[in-house]
Amino acid sequence: MYIRLIVVMAVTLYTARVVLDKLGAEDYGIFNAVAGVVGMLSFLNNTLAKGTSRFLTFALGKDDRQSLSETFSTALISHLILAVIIVLILEFVGTWFVSHKLIIPENRMTAALWCFHISLIPTFFGIIMVPFSASIIAHEDMNIYAYVGLFEAGAKLGIVYLLTITTLDKLVFYSCLLAVVQLFLFVFYVLFCRKKYSESRASWVFKKNILKDMLGFSGWNLITHFAVMLKVQGTNILIGMFFKPVIVAAQAIANQVTTALMNFVYNFTTALNPQIIKSYAIGNYEDSKKLTLESTVFVFDLVLLICLPFFFTIETVLNIWLVDVPDYTVVFCRFILAAQILDVFNVTFYTPMIASGKLKTNSIWAIALELLKFLFLYVVFKIGMSVLWLQYSLIFFTAIWSFLVKPAILRNEIGYEWKELLDCYFSCGKVLIPSIILSSVLYLIIGDSLFQQIILFCGIVIIVSVNSLLFMKSSLRKRLFELVLAKIVKKNEN
Repeated sequence: MYIRLIVVMAVTLYTARVVLDKLGAEDYGIFNAVAGVVGMLSFLNNTLAKGTSRFLTFALGKDDRQSLSETFSTALISHLILAVIIVLILEFVGTWFVSHKLIIPENRMTAALWCFHISLIPTFFGIIMVPFSASIIAHEDMNIYAYVGLFEAGAKLGIVYLLTITTLDKLVFYSCLLAVVQLFLFVFYVLFCRKKYSESRASWVFKKNILKDMLGFSGWNLITHFAVMLKVQGTNILIGMFFKPVIVAAQAIANQVTTALMNFVYNFTTALNPQIIKSYAIGNYEDSKKLTLESTVFVFDLVLLICLPFFFTIETVLNIWLVDVPDYTVVFCRFILAAQILDVFNVTFYTPMIASGKLKTNSIWAIALELLKFLFLYVVFKIGMSVLWLQYSLIFFTAIWSFLVKPAILRNEIGYEWKELLDCYFSCGKVLIPSIILSSVLYLIIGDSLFQQIILFCGIVIIVSVNSLLFMKSSLRKRLFELVLAKIVKKNEN
């Protein structure tokens, strides 16, 4: 999976460079603005997908074949109905929104509308595909995702090659190629599941009680996913409503950079989360709490190690990576990288809430803060303020989540003490503050040449690494060294 991650990341970054170059910043921005409109209702799909996966896994664990077949069939029919509803809403409402609310040059409006209509095709098949992908997860055939990821990487390379040789409208052609790739994936998932899993060949059975249970399980997740949709797709739509497509392109590139960098961290936290949840499930609350707080410090150091060097050298990185860097891309990247560092607490402190099943307060705060942020930005942009207010609000609301909301929920509902939480923040701050100071000094001293920027990058990596080890608790440092030593010994033995 990690090999797949590295390959996919490299291909994604390369294809983003070529697609931006061939489409141009304007068309690239139009594509992402249109994608934001299409993705507005995707939170419904994501929520039901979690319920589908959970109930398929539950039936499989009980070895109840009838329940497994009924669950799959009910989920498939539900997703088919949902796909039709979402596509119809988007076709009528979305078309009006793209035509009248997004800022798109008149000479590109026809291409933008074609792009929008074509994008509904992968949306439709992507929704229907959910029960099949949920079956693969339930059966734990995770290697399939590695193969699919590699196929997608190869498909992206094929797409960028075709973009370089086509004489057709590149924005429309690019949308068509993405739709074809999604159709191939849909056919693959269906054929694979029907061949390997008996429940996917079940008759068309719809059980209202199963759907009710799925929706009941997904209730608070529905609100959380809606908040995430506002944060991601809502942002793209707001920019598209008030600013030129090139600004949307800058935001999309900044998001791609941080997503590529943070995938390694997310894979690391994915490995930690089951241990936290299992400890809580068997009643070892103190062990679960200790692992949460210690892993938060460790993840914070890891994020700092990744984000801080790129924060100071991002201009050079973008100039190497992209043919033409759209305006605002550098500053957007720096703000988002800074937000990722602060967001560590928001991410890691969510795991104990999943373990305890206490999601209600978090979901209410999620929708309240994201709606407030969305309305605030709408007003700010409406009165003509700078697009940088998007990034100012990102830092502000991320700080509220990480330093006020999440710790308060942990204390009030899950039994954490303020002293423990403050100690966690203090441990992270001891690494953050000297790392920023020393990195800033190095940044001011070192010049802008490529060789000097490489030295700056490596220097910041060393600074963060040394500070992390220096200020790490002795017990955690000892366990870390023991883990590394054990891995080395095991490798030598093999």
